Amino acid sequence: MLPANTIADLEPINRNRPRGRNSTEQEKYLSEMADLYLKGRTQNEIAAHFGVSQPQISTDLKKVRKRWREMTNDVFDAKVSRELAKVDAVEREFWQAWLSSKTEWKRTSKKRTTDPGGRKHREVGVLREQREGNPAFLEGVLRCITQRCRILGLEAPIKQEVAGKGGLPVQFTISLAERPEYPVADEHIQIPAKNFG
Repeated sequence: MLPANTIADLEPINRNRPRGRNSTEQEKYLSEMADLYLKGRTQNEIAAHFGVSQPQISTDLKKVRKRWREMTNDVFDAKVSRELAKVDAVEREFWQAWLSSKTEWKRTSKKRTTDPGGRKHREVGVLREQREGNPAFLEGVLRCITQRCRILGLEAPIKQEVAGKGGLPVQFTISLAERPEYPVADEHIQIPAKNFG
């Protein structure tokens, strides 16, 4: 809330304004109104400034708040999409590495020999081996899937238990003496923590 002596610096404008505004004027009005609202002006002060009723300012502020929520949701959705795209790219790399680790492995060997007649020969041999694939790449794929589920909020809740000193149950003390609408005989009630799960 602004000090009372600053109210006078907010002079009325557009007292005799026409009923309708074009879209540019409306956007300017909403922007100025939102600015005044964010600076702590009351709806009555803003209404007096623009020469409109307080209920009109309330209605217009609802529009502005809705835009702010939509902008926030759009930004949040864009960030989620960007993070999901990163996870997708990493997962594609893991899948490609997994497929490459399963390809046939070839090794060529060359050997020079001399036959009993004294002629030299080159022997070339190819050793082929089908590989099973590196399971570390599949673990990477699984980590990507887990991360995607976290980002999208698809994981089941994780149960965590809270314990007091030495693993004992936590004790809460609620003082009802400060709340006269709840008369009780004892001023303090001990409530042992229970496992709510």
